[in-house]
Amino acid sequence: MGFFSGIGSFISGAVSVVASVIGSIGSAVACFATNLLKVSAPYIGPIIEAITLVGKLLDVLNSNDDVEELGNKAIQADKKPEDFDSISEYIDYLRNDITIDKDKLKSSDKSTELANKVIGTSITAKGIEEKLDTNIAMEFWKEVIKQKLKETEIVKTIEVYKKNNLNNADYEKYMIGDMNLEDRKKHSRSLIETYSELEPSLSKDEIEDKVMNLKYRIDE
Repeated sequence: MGFFSGIGSFISGAVSVVASVIGSIGSAVACFATNLLKVSAPYIGPIIEAITLVGKLLDVLNSNDDVEELGNKAIQADKKPEDFDSISEYIDYLRNDITIDKDKLKSSDKSTELANKVIGTSITAKGIEEKLDTNIAMEFWKEVIKQKLKETEIVKTIEVYKKNNLNNADYEKYMIGDMNLEDRKKHSRSLIETYSELEPSLSKDEIEDKVMNLKYRIDE
């Protein structure tokens, strides 16, 4: 994990950086970034990595895009997401029209480095929401990290939850058993649908076992 293993001591500084650049990055990105920095420190790094992988899977990011550079470009840019018709257009603007001093970026203090990563990740997250046409709760991102889901599993779960009119924020509640039996059945059926689409070669019993065992993957 490298840098991410010691980010706890840099979080307050990163929060200050984000707060100071709201005018540059826009309120929606700043809100997501602040909420990400409120997540328990051990999960921030994995969430950044997961959102980056999902972003690349969905072509929100190019294969060579770096969220730290994206975040730094956003801070320096004259325009913010609200100035564009889509997050995709905004990312293209940052990618193509904003240049950064990479040597200066490498010499940033750890709080600034974390802030850059979090801002770039937040922009990517908003692009993912745009691509999938749904809001994605921070509780969901945190829980899929605990579940150690692959990016394909994350995307398909979001898609099926949207299709079935389920709130993805409740994915966490399902995993910890904090919902009534009727709602639990709805989530179980949706997750069975999710994994049936992801792994069509598995039998119905194998899919049901896979879904039932998801909760046992927490904090392994």
